[in-house]
Amino acid sequence: MIPFLKKQESPTSEYGFTTAWMLGLVLIIISIGGAFYDFSGALTQRQKLISISERASNAGATALDEQELIDSDGSNVILKSGSPAPAPDETAIQRCENVIAQEMAKPHSVIESYVCGPPSNGDPRVIVATVTGKVSYGVIASFVGQDDQTFTVSSRGQPSCSDGSC
Repeated sequence: MIPFLKKQESPTSEYGFTTAWMLGLVLIIISIGGAFYDFSGALTQRQKLISISERASNAGATALDEQELIDSDGSNVILKSGSPAPAPDETAIQRCENVIAQEMAKPHSVIESYVCGPPSNGDPRVIVATVTGKVSYGVIASFVGQDDQTFTVSSRGQPSCSDGSC
């Protein structure tokens, strides 16, 4: 027999080393996968808050003050404001709040609070929807000390005109 093809016995017993190493590797891969699953769920909930805020501000931006638009021959596009109006003649703030209230009524809603109103500069052509919600992480994230987190998102809505004059 050729000497370099001869099977040589190991001086120490390493039986089972590969099995233990593979089990450890599998546990690490499962833990990393679980962490990604937990954090992706939290990002999905955060994206839901952003979507609700954008839908609410867009709904508010559709409540134009038609009389002001007619009186100004289309040059003054502002949102309907004032005292609460009966539906279907809703103000911009009412439309914004209605969208968020519908979302809050759904099961598993993450919304804690919201504010719909004009921006801080008081521009009558813009409405701002601010939504606050608690995003919860999963079990694996709690092992690393990541508790629920509160996110606040804002979205601005403004009417647009086809000729770009708004």
